[in-house]
Amino acid sequence: MAKMVIFKIAIAVAATLATLWQICRRLRMTEGYTVEGQITYLEGKLTGQPLLTFSYTAQGQRFHKGWEDTLDGNLTWKLRETAQRYAVGDTVPVWCSTADPQVCCIGERAKPGAHIKAALVDLGASLAQLFS
Repeated sequence: MAKMVIFKIAIAVAATLATLWQICRRLRMTEGYTVEGQITYLEGKLTGQPLLTFSYTAQGQRFHKGWEDTLDGNLTWKLRETAQRYAVGDTVPVWCSTADPQVCCIGERAKPGAHIKAALVDLGASLAQLFS
């Protein structure tokens, strides 16, 4: 039993470290610009966890992204805020990296601390599930 708990804790910590590494790698991309995008799908606007997709064109390429594929993919509060603000078909500002236009977010980029805090909160929630 104790070995299983330790194993689950190790998995949760490893997943969090992988998430933090990915966040740090993407947040280093600071050079970018804003283009117009469009909300293509929005579900769960009023209840639960919203599901949002959008599309945009950058550097001559067309991209279609889900919220989880963006720089802000781990920021649930920003997803809810965006879902409340926009509807399907609305034009949205999309920030994209000059180095890699696939790296993007809707609207202003959140500060790095918000991403790290969200990852640590997720780790805490994962660990709390082990002991409840």
